[in-house]
Amino acid sequence: MCFIDESGTPAKLGADKPRYFVLAGLVIPEERWPKVALQLRGLKARYNYWGELKWRFFAPGNRGDDNPMAAWDQARRNEFREKHSRSSQGTDL
Repeated sequence: MCFIDESGTPAKLGADKPRYFVLAGLVIPEERWPKVALQLRGLKARYNYWGELKWRFFAPGNRGDDNPMAAWDQARRNEFREKHSRSSQGTDL
């Protein structure tokens, strides 16, 4: 299973801005995917997290109305990110 996502918009030829464009991918072996998906759903349920997981939601001070983490302090965001990372690697939580 392969997930690919981007962040930002590439600068037009000859333009300085935007300066950053990120393209990242995550490959999870197919036989590990059911366990990873189950752990992720469980993690989201335990933290009462709804919707799509976006890395911008982890940013300090991001209190936007669309951010399921808006009421979380940074320690809780970091804890959730660490557990999500372990889950994505197929490690037991």
